Amino acid sequence: MNMVRTNPTRAKGIDLGVTVLVDNKWPLNPEGMHRCMGALELMTQFEVLKPEKNLGAHGGQTLGVKHCNPDPDDLLLLWDPDSYAITNNWLQAMIDVMIADPRCGYISLMDERVVMNKPWNYATIGGHKVAAHTDLEMINVTMFRGSMLDKGIQADSIHYGYVEHAMNRYADSKGMWHGYLYDYREGECPIKHPLTY
Repeated sequence: MNMVRTNPTRAKGIDLGVTVLVDNKWPLNPEGMHRCMGALELMTQFEVLKPEKNLGAHGGQTLGVKHCNPDPDDLLLLWDPDSYAITNNWLQAMIDVMIADPRCGYISLMDERVVMNKPWNYATIGGHKVAAHTDLEMINVTMFRGSMLDKGIQADSIHYGYVEHAMNRYADSKGMWHGYLYDYREGECPIKHPLTY
């Protein structure tokens, strides 16, 4: 899991502030992870947190969020090790949307595997095409506003998965919304999950 904390008042220069890696004991071959994280070329210095055991996606990300202690308007990028961004300049596009609409609680890359799944609703925000729908899809590479993470990652399961609907309910309770950057995509990670997992 990778997390970036950045303050939107410094965003145009992309001052990343704190970059935290939570070593959640995955993948077994950590060298392989760097291939998938290649799009994060701006991130050169990491602070590594090593919990005693695998806390699951929710626990690991919440640990990282709490460690960063974000202000409500800070922007945090959460990145799973098996995510795979395939479009350039997506980080700046996320920041542009978050700055342009303070009610945007979180914004995700559009996964090319789900783009045709439904009739999306579109809007142009911060100069970028944003897609939204009440029937949610995966949120992998996602930037959150600090206020959306004041209680950590919300999920309908203990360790992995079922984040999308729980986070959407939480966003609704705060009067915020979620969208996908239509023109900025992620795809299937070329590194396959080991059978051990």
